[in-house]
Amino acid sequence: MILVDFNQVMIATIMINLRKAPAIEVDLVRHMVLNTLRSYRIRFGQKYGELVLCHDSRDPWRRDIFPLYKANRAKQKESSLKAVAIESAGVTWLDII
Repeated sequence: MILVDFNQVMIATIMINLRKAPAIEVDLVRHMVLNTLRSYRIRFGQKYGELVLCHDSRDPWRRDIFPLYKANRAKQKESSLKAVAIESAGVTWLDII
């Protein structure tokens, strides 16, 4: 079984697409995502089996099983927000968001 983080495949594909064009081309992104999944299946399918696409929502199930999953990200985000606030004359990312 090949577990594929589908969210990450989508994000990576969109970021690559944005480097090359000022706007997202939906058909091209779709093609690139499907081609990426196809390449995983060709490269690893015989050895590991079928692809399983894994998706996370805003409240990932992993936190129910492992409470420390991404636990330090909030702390890191808080410290990086403070650094940005100091550098940008009092405007924080929280003001922007």
